[in-house]
Amino acid sequence: MKTFVLGVAVNAITRSQALDRVRQLLADGSQHVVITPNPEIVMAARRDLRLRAIINSASLAAPDGVGLVWALRRRGVEAERVPGVEVMTDICELAAALKKRVFLLGGKRGAAERTATRLRKQWPALSVAGWSENADDIEAIRRTRPDILFVALGTPKQEYWIETHLTELPSVKIALGVGGAFDILSGQLPRAPGWLRRLGLEWLWRLILEPSRFARIFNAVVRFPFAIWRA
Repeated sequence: MKTFVLGVAVNAITRSQALDRVRQLLADGSQHVVITPNPEIVMAARRDLRLRAIINSASLAAPDGVGLVWALRRRGVEAERVPGVEVMTDICELAAALKKRVFLLGGKRGAAERTATRLRKQWPALSVAGWSENADDIEAIRRTRPDILFVALGTPKQEYWIETHLTELPSVKIALGVGGAFDILSGQLPRAPGWLRRLGLEWLWRLILEPSRFARIFNAVVRFPFAIWRA
């Protein structure tokens, strides 16, 4: 069941429930889109009707961001933050157990390859079908026939890409936009310490590391709560 937050449909779900849902989606044989919207993405989707439609039609939209969890709870709906990077690693662990193949697309230079190396080290049974930084490399994905596709192009580009190309890739059963997850998983960008994440302040860590994100973070931590308050 989904709850609408500023017109965007979000699953009020826990991390373990999200993984159970992915397991179900992999088993049914159809193609599915998984999204982990955060307050910044919700604010973008208010203006971008195409992005909003993609999120609202996704098979799973797990709340990534303490602000989104707060907004759901204001509506009397219990939820917990389900960070996109953890959804990705949970899916990789599941893929290793189920012998499903994954493909990594996008990211900064070298990030996809380094992420693949680290994922294989963590889960030796994981089959990484391939990786490519080139968003136009459709043939590489088609040729390697992955079951799961991680797309790291940033929002909304990654969501547009999945909407446009998923049907061209019949082997792919789960497509997930992962934003900057490759940067973290490759070790290029250190993740916030656990205590900051528990306090819901991972955004502050990202701002310190990447001051250029100020406008995006302002949207998430100032404009989003104000929009919820006014709604």
